[in-house]
Amino acid sequence: MYRCKICNRFYNDYVKYCECGGSDFEKVDLEPEKFDFADSAKKIVSWIIFILCILGSVVVWFI
Repeated sequence: MYRCKICNRFYNDYVKYCECGGSDFEKVDLEPEKFDFADSAKKIVSWIIFILCILGSVVVWFI
């Protein structure tokens, strides 16, 4: 798809001029992003380990 840089109107095929009169187009890819469960699980596990480390250090300070 092509998007006019002036008015942001989308066209399926390349056209010479937009309805607004602009001739500057940008090719865009409108495929949806795929959800990566493995990547999000790694982030969750790393945050849990980080929080446990912080809590462990706080416990050491109070003992």
